[in-house]
Amino acid sequence: MAVAPTQSISYVQNATSSIMPITEPVEVRTYGDSTTIYPMPFLTNDNMLYYQSAYRMDMRKVIDLVATVQNHVDQGISTTLFVTDEKTTRDIARHYIYGL
Repeated sequence: MAVAPTQSISYVQNATSSIMPITEPVEVRTYGDSTTIYPMPFLTNDNMLYYQSAYRMDMRKVIDLVATVQNHVDQGISTTLFVTDEKTTRDIARHYIYGL
């Protein structure tokens, strides 16, 4: 079993990307002169609060999720640490060490 890593493919399938959390409830992408808006799958005004940005999550929980899934996947899983400029290099190093 493998985990699909690409975000663009998930838009075609009307799904979120892989096992990673979303970055925004509505993503705006610009390609050349055109702008495309991608709302998350099944997003409505009633459930918008359930779609939490990855940048607001505890990265240890994301690392724990990936570690759990990795036990059931035949290939390696590429993982992104979602951090803002408020995080220090020490914070990022702690996440990295936690993931080892």
